[in-house]
Amino acid sequence: MDSGKSTKREEGISEIEAAVVSLVKDTVSNILRATGSTANEAVNVTKDVVKEAMLSTREVGISAILNTKYVAKGIVLGVNEVGGDVIAAAGQTVKGIIHGAAEVGADVAFISKRATEGAIEAVRDLGGNIN
Repeated sequence: MDSGKSTKREEGISEIEAAVVSLVKDTVSNILRATGSTANEAVNVTKDVVKEAMLSTREVGISAILNTKYVAKGIVLGVNEVGGDVIAAAGQTVKGIIHGAAEVGADVAFISKRATEGAIEAVRDLGGNIN
């Protein structure tokens, strides 16, 4: 395969990932601001949002599952934007995503791995030290 094509594909994927993170982050921070919710309430929102996203995109295939990482990252970054507890939000986000995945019969092991990767990546981006 031509490396130029591969690089363009990777750039396209990276742009999509960044768009997913940004959209989720903005949505979460706007919801939290509008409702005055705390990060502790985010787990229920996460579960419901993920469940609906998986159900509505089930026919698309695995792409919705692969985006789980970027959804988790966006949620944690959104909580950070409103001054919420990022570490608590990371844990609650992963729990919410796992619950949502279980309710729709998705591959919970794979989803939990992707969600955890996204939450860790967000905390690291914010300067957290997670090994």
